[in-house]
This record gives sequence, structure tokens and C-alpha cells, in this order.
Amino acid sequence: MKNYFDSLSILFNSYNKNKYNLLTTEVLVMDAINKISSKNIFSNSNIPSFNNSAMDGYAAITKKLETHNQKKTFLIIDTIKAGEYNEFDNLDGDFIVEIMTGSRLPCAFVSVIKFEDININKLNENKIQFTRTIKFGENIRLIGEDFINNDILINKGN
Repeated sequence: MKNYFDSLSILFNSYNKNKYNLLTTEVLVMDAINKISSKNIFSNSNIPSFNNSAMDGYAAITKKLETHNQKKTFLIIDTIKAGEYNEFDNLDGDFIVEIMTGSRLPCAFVSVIKFEDININKLNENKIQFTRTIKFGENIRLIGEDFINNDILINKGN
């Protein structure tokens, strides 16, 4: 009687690759369940394709974070909804924008502060204060954070 490894060797050596015509076909991702990929599948773009907000909140500007203290009051100058994009030139003052999850982040803005981390001014709802120190880059999804162009998404043989 042959042992397990000898038996496997006989099977693999007797396999004739030309005898079996293994067909490949392209299928939609939804139809790929229980299928094996015959080639590597690559990303064709950066995901996300732009810096965006990881949550609903308020976007803050770099220089304002550097001088931030919790007693400073900020004026809400705009709301950016998902799918919208606004750019702000030469902002000089204590301005922030309300921003929704997935919204593209304007260039000068580098952090998003959760709604739970602010106090709204009772006399003017367009003015807020932060309830804690804000960190540079928090709650931001960066360009290519999930996948960059040409990353392997599915390995051959999987």
C-alpha cells in the first residue's frame, strides 16, 4: 500500500494539462460567488478618489486648529451635503463648515469634528464652540485610503 504523499505524487504526475480544457469566462461580481479568479483583478482608480468626511460634523481649517482653544467661537459659513462640493478662497477668520459623511473636503480644511463635540451658541445657532481639543486629520478619509490605482483587489486563484 502506498502512503498518502506517494499517492498524491502519482495523481499530480499523471495529470495531463492538455487533456482538461479549463475554460475561463468573465462574470459580474454578483455572479462570482463560488468561482475562482483566473487572473489578478486590479483597482482602476483611487478609492476614495478625493479627501472626504468620515462622518457628519464640522470641518475646520489648519491654521485655526493651531491656535484653537475650547473657548474660541467659530462661525458656520456653509453646509456641504454628500454629492456637493464647495471651495473657499482666502478664508480669514474663525470659520467652519458643516459637512456630511462622504462629502468632499475643501482643500484648506483638515479635520472634521463630530456634532457631539460642539456646543451651539444659544443666541446664534450659526456659532459654535468645540468641547475638546481637535486633532489634525481626525475623521478624514484620505485619497486612496481604501485602495490606490492598480492595487490588487482579488488575487488569482481566489
